[in-house]
Amino acid sequence: RVLFRSVLIVQRKPDTISGEKGPFICMDGRRVFRFATRILSSAIQDVVERAGLTVADLDLLIPHQANQRIIDQACERLGVPLDRVYTNLDHLGNTSAASVPISLCEAANAGLIQEGALVSLVAFGGGLTWAAALVRWGHVESPPWHRALRGRFGQVWGRLTHHWHRLRDAIRITLRITRRWLGHTWAKTDAPMERARHRAQTMAARIQSKLGLSPYTPAEPEQTDGEPEEQ
Repeated sequence: RVLFRSVLIVQRKPDTISGEKGPFICMDGRRVFRFATRILSSAIQDVVERAGLTVADLDLLIPHQANQRIIDQACERLGVPLDRVYTNLDHLGNTSAASVPISLCEAANAGLIQEGALVSLVAFGGGLTWAAALVRWGHVESPPWHRALRGRFGQVWGRLTHHWHRLRDAIRITLRITRRWLGHTWAKTDAPMERARHRAQTMAARIQSKLGLSPYTPAEPEQTDGEPEEQ
């Protein structure tokens, strides 16, 4: 199926802003988001009804890994809980056309798909085009325990790395803002202290002049000829 050819296209005309020659990938992000949230849910509903089943019969849903908000909105439309949806955006990001097979392989290696499980695959792309499939998982030799553990550990490590990078960036931004704020504050506080010190010195000089006192100067140590006396 093809719809909305102008929403996500490759434009070969020169860019009107930069003047550079094409081709350019042009996308209307808002229209693509509305289209994706609607078409993902309707495509899954359609393929399930054609099989004579319901959405509640699905054991696992593997959608196109384009955007987490799109997946959340589509699952909310379908009424599918997120624990029955597999995503790898947190450690792989948008892998485009490879996102569905990569997710299917990761889910199988992690032991999330058992024999007889009903798995739904759905994706959309440029054009705009979309498709959905329903798969009944057959008998597959379970991977060795170390392979399954490695796949699961990779997912957990990817999530931890992603959250650590976000925390590190937040700490860096906070420190940068704090340093700027403290430097601005110190610059503000130094000026009043300098003015107060100048006023105090001026007032002390006036009092000394009125009382006929000479300004205080520290006495210099007396210099003696010869070697110092031994005590």
